[in-house]
Amino acid sequence: MALTPGQYLRKRREAAGLSLDDAALCFETVPPIAASARAEWLALVEADAVPLPVGIADALHDAFPFDGRVLAELAYRLDEDPDSIAFGYAVCRSCGCSELDPCDTGCSWVVGDAALCTRCHDRARGAPGADTIVVATLTTVAA
Repeated sequence: MALTPGQYLRKRREAAGLSLDDAALCFETVPPIAASARAEWLALVEADAVPLPVGIADALHDAFPFDGRVLAELAYRLDEDPDSIAFGYAVCRSCGCSELDPCDTGCSWVVGDAALCTRCHDRARGAPGADTIVVATLTTVAA
């Protein structure tokens, strides 16, 4: 299944180390609603259940990096025909970075896997100097 706009935003928010509550504090609404309600609404945006208004997208972009061109193309694919439109950008399946918005520490594509950036690859391997994350597959968990 193709990456959706909501999944892309979630990956970029998480890569920046922000929770939904953190991101909800980055914008206001008219009329004003509580930050907890904004966080719930953001969860719906990330689930692709509600659209993301341009003004809110701008405020979120100030809070964490993502590329509007990638987001727009993903939204176009979702609206039109996700199976027939060729996506023009490589996007990391782990953190959502792309050639248009690489990781803040810099990254490139893993040789032989254009859907995984070197930062996420190194993190998964527990490389020295990288944040260590646990990667498990379904078969590993089931064993």
